Amino acid sequence: MSLFMVQSAKFLALFLIVTFSLSTIGRYHWIFALLSHFKIQYFIGGLLLCGILFPSHYFLSFLMFTIAIISYVQTRLPMTEPWMFTTQPSQRDTPVFKIAQYNKYYKNQHHQRFYNTLKDADLILMQEVARTEIEHIRDQFVHTHPFRLPPELPRANALFILSKYEIQNLEFKKIAPDICTTLGVRFEISPANTTSPIVIYSVHTEAPIGKNAVIHNAELSDMAQWIAQDKAQNIIFMGDWNTTPYAPAFQDLLARTQLNYQNYSYLSQGSWPSFFLLPALTIPIDHILFSNALNLLSIEKGASSGSDHFPIIATIGIK
Repeated sequence: MSLFMVQSAKFLALFLIVTFSLSTIGRYHWIFALLSHFKIQYFIGGLLLCGILFPSHYFLSFLMFTIAIISYVQTRLPMTEPWMFTTQPSQRDTPVFKIAQYNKYYKNQHHQRFYNTLKDADLILMQEVARTEIEHIRDQFVHTHPFRLPPELPRANALFILSKYEIQNLEFKKIAPDICTTLGVRFEISPANTTSPIVIYSVHTEAPIGKNAVIHNAELSDMAQWIAQDKAQNIIFMGDWNTTPYAPAFQDLLARTQLNYQNYSYLSQGSWPSFFLLPALTIPIDHILFSNALNLLSIEKGASSGSDHFPIIATIGIK
């Protein structure tokens, strides 16, 4: 192995040590919190550097291996079943429905492409829909999703709801109104053979960078408080939250809502950015959480269809 490669690996190892260490104190500054999003990258980078450094730098190689293992464990701990890697079989006669979370990207006009990806979902929550394209999307989904609601506000991050079931008890709420204009949404659907409605919450948060980090944390905190007050049994919280499960704000959200996060892949399914050729470089910032009365049978990402996000598609069963 060349001297240049070993020297480069040593430099990258020191960089990894610093970034990983700072990521563990994410509660103290938004930059440190930002570094906490890259646990999968620390895991992969640690393993690669361990292999390169092992013949000549045993201690540094061991340190890379240790960081890799700790990082991987940290990607699993937010999950309800951290070491479950197989999807759940549906029980006979158990009501099952499919939902999709998709940030379509406001410049994305590939309506036919994302229709083909999402048409089988019973419920689709789509962000960054412009009012000018509402009619086109409605026409595209008219035969599969007869129940639709347009965005509440004429802005790029507006929400569009498409459903095969009637949308009931729709409620928009200002989230963290003292510092932002974000709207959260709550509504209900009643899939076939269900005895009680499914309550859906959603929000599209700011990216937690700079001053917006305070807004982002307040958005998730307000949504958590809203959900925690809900006495319904069947609750789903989904959306583009611009955060990974490894960030402090996400962990606080899980603690306050008592909702479940699960992924059955060996590596977390990154949803952004879709244009990276290597899936290991993506991070999971689009999410679907569910209450204890529900069972996540499967969760996967679909084709990006022109967006910078991959859609997240989940099959949910009622216990």
